[in-house]
Amino acid sequence: LYEPSAPQESQSASTAGEDGSVYQNSGAKLIRRAELTIQTTQFDQAVDALQALVEECGGYFENSSVYGGSYRDANARRSGEYVVRVPAEKYSEFLSASGDLGYVTQLTESSEDVGEQYYDAESRLKTQRTKQERLLELLEKAENMEDIISLENALSEVEYQIEQYTSTLNRYDALIGFSTFNIYLNEVSKVNEEVGETASLGSRMAAGFRSS
Repeated sequence: LYEPSAPQESQSASTAGEDGSVYQNSGAKLIRRAELTIQTTQFDQAVDALQALVEECGGYFENSSVYGGSYRDANARRSGEYVVRVPAEKYSEFLSASGDLGYVTQLTESSEDVGEQYYDAESRLKTQRTKQERLLELLEKAENMEDIISLENALSEVEYQIEQYTSTLNRYDALIGFSTFNIYLNEVSKVNEEVGETASLGSRMAAGFRSS
């Protein structure tokens, strides 16, 4: 069984751009991820905006958690952790728009080309299916019980391998087809540096680095 491995190399926003040669390789099987930490003075509005953005991009929430806050204390600070899956072709659009959710204090991007593992699993699956066809043909012609039992055991093992490789490819397809965003939304009374409601993601990040 070939399971997707963890990303081996992280790339910054500047080095993981669309101009990189790996993105121009039609045979590349890219798993793309991004992690953002965002401050906001308007937590509820930011959550609503995030939900609208995810829907607009055709994505979905894989996980969603909110911590802090209290019905006894309306001023208690809250934080939200969200795992969002977005179609790979919407990666750049979602990343850019997420800068409007609040004040981005940290951004990390990573990508992993799993093409070698993917095509290897695909080739092994094809081999097992060919073997399955041959075993079925032999089973139809088998006459004595010993041969039938032996062929059925071999067929059972092949079917197990087919199931495992199919599961691996399906998992790869899900990771490749939908990019993963880990978003940490923190409620604050005041951000470190005001950057304006319409500031771009780059401007917000630059301001964050200057203030830190």
